[in-house]
Amino acid sequence: MRKKGEPKEMKRKVLACILSLSMILSMSACGGSNSQTAQTTESSEPQAASEAASQEAPSQEDSEDTAAAGDEAAASQWDFTGIKAEIDIDGTIIGDALVNFREQVANFNELTGAQLEIVENGDDHEAIMKTRMASNDMPDMFTTHGWSTIRYNDFCLDLAGEPWVADMADAAAAVVTDPNGKVCTCPLTEWVYGVAYNKTVTDECGVDMYSIKNWDDLTQALQKIKDAGVTPIAVGGKNSGALGGYLEMCNVFYSIDGAMYDGRTQLQDGSFSFVEHPEILEKFAGFYDSGFFIEDLFTADADTARGYVAAGSAAMLLWGSPEYVDIMKSTNGDHEFGIIPVPAVTDGCNAAYTVGEGTAIAISTTTQNKELCQAFLQFMTDPENLKPYVDATGAVSGFTTISQDDTYSLNKYNESTQAFANLTYSNFFDREYLPSGMWNYMSESIAQLFNCAVGESTALVPSTADYLQQAYEQLYTTANE
Repeated sequence: MRKKGEPKEMKRKVLACILSLSMILSMSACGGSNSQTAQTTESSEPQAASEAASQEAPSQEDSEDTAAAGDEAAASQWDFTGIKAEIDIDGTIIGDALVNFREQVANFNELTGAQLEIVENGDDHEAIMKTRMASNDMPDMFTTHGWSTIRYNDFCLDLAGEPWVADMADAAAAVVTDPNGKVCTCPLTEWVYGVAYNKTVTDECGVDMYSIKNWDDLTQALQKIKDAGVTPIAVGGKNSGALGGYLEMCNVFYSIDGAMYDGRTQLQDGSFSFVEHPEILEKFAGFYDSGFFIEDLFTADADTARGYVAAGSAAMLLWGSPEYVDIMKSTNGDHEFGIIPVPAVTDGCNAAYTVGEGTAIAISTTTQNKELCQAFLQFMTDPENLKPYVDATGAVSGFTTISQDDTYSLNKYNESTQAFANLTYSNFFDREYLPSGMWNYMSESIAQLFNCAVGESTALVPSTADYLQQAYEQLYTTANE
């Protein structure tokens, strides 16, 4: 093993010991199937260890010899000196999260000798991954962007045997495990989406966001904000995902318990009709025709839209997450921010938060550096590394091993869950109910609906619904051929 200088070598040995110990402890908890079991194991192990130590305590000399031997073995195990690997990440790792992720990779490289390189694909990540899948030229690791069990499944190494699997939160485990029990990706965070807003602005406009229980309430609140001289809704339409996200709100209309119309069976068997049920398109067309959106919705990107809300020139993001709350708070510390679930369609229906995999890292089936990749995921799931990253994102942790009670955005999120009765947590609408490939058509549908002068959007609902329907039927047919 090549020496690189004693200080760095010592750091590497320390990391190796931590990683090895973490693996051992995690494996000891693998018998548990939920967070409660993991917590019980965690609390009982120190007592057992103490009792064992009191019965037969080794001498100091023996302990030192054993530790030295362990250091050498662990250092050898986690020595990746000079080995190159690539991790491709998408455009959802932004702001403080991106800064922290870069730091984590740099620390891993320094401590193990690896040469792990980050490739930042931004909003082009999906297109780049599709090209690489087609040519069977996948990176060693990549963020799965919510598609681990569907689009990327064949390219994801099965991680079910990894020691950190037992510590995954139930909600995270559910969305990254396929029907055959394959764990496709490592979910560092969970995505939670609702309506993110500038509380300082909405309060000044006389709007109590917690009083918004249905879409009629939302419409009245938006009008009140506009009448107060503030643009109600910012959206970064330059990023197609921001527009496609609007149709993720289909959950409260068509696909959850208490939805306006329960179309779950029809959606999954290909018989659903957006032409016969254009209600969500009608709602957004009405918002557009009422002048509720920023004027530059097609040229503003996601950062610009969040900046508008942070500054208070716009009041809310209809499709936003706790991460956005943290980003906006860090931008403007003088204002308060918050998040609420997507309102129920009518009284008696359910409001809903959409939950799915956030920052989730898969190992490619074609990697030649499997052990390095496994070590990196072990490194990232270690609570000492995981917590700073999760805190930087402002997202919900995908693991039960860390506490987030002191996080601004999580406090706001948890507060909101107590304020709404009949609250539902749903998977992303397109991933649960639509054939693969619908995302682009969802984005294009909203773009088509808004590509007109204010006051003319409602007239485009029938043609937009027909466009969406044709795409749905075509992709459903293709998926079943």
